[in-house]
Amino acid sequence: MVLALALVLVLAGCSSSDDASEEDGAEQAATATVTPSPAPEGAPERPAPPLPTGADALEDDRAGRAAFAEHVVHTWAYAIATNDPDPLLALSARNQPCGGCRPFARELKQRADQGWFVALDRVLVTDVEAPRRAAPRSPVRVTVTLDIPATYALNDDRTFRSTNPSHQGATFDVEMAWRRGGFVLLAYSLTT
Repeated sequence: MVLALALVLVLAGCSSSDDASEEDGAEQAATATVTPSPAPEGAPERPAPPLPTGADALEDDRAGRAAFAEHVVHTWAYAIATNDPDPLLALSARNQPCGGCRPFARELKQRADQGWFVALDRVLVTDVEAPRRAAPRSPVRVTVTLDIPATYALNDDRTFRSTNPSHQGATFDVEMAWRRGGFVLLAYSLTT
């Protein structure tokens, strides 16, 4: 913003008029306002992938582990787009946020407090590697490969903030355990 204001001041100082004095030019430059750029053409209002459901109806088998890991990925994407970490935190064991959840929640709160969000409407899961067997109550790691499209970061008033490149073949590791008839999220990590 300082650079943009300096550019406005420089550009305002470069214009001249036979009728304007140097003092008038300085006064105009000092009162110039910087208007944020509008969102890029075609940028959605505030896209968000739908909040996934159905993680409570899974079985403790390979398909269930794969489905829970995909559920975690889509819940993470929802959190990114809405600045709402609560659905992801709810997948953790009671009173014990998953590894990675607390810093993620702090980051999203900071974004919300600063008035911006990431315009992310989807991620594409391309592969899921889940173990066939798991010892009861033991942690299990499932690796999800996904494509994250290029996104925009927008201010709450829909003015443009920045762009984010796409990440093809990103790796999202989900550590989970089967506890009391359902999966709990122990930790997650994303490698782009």
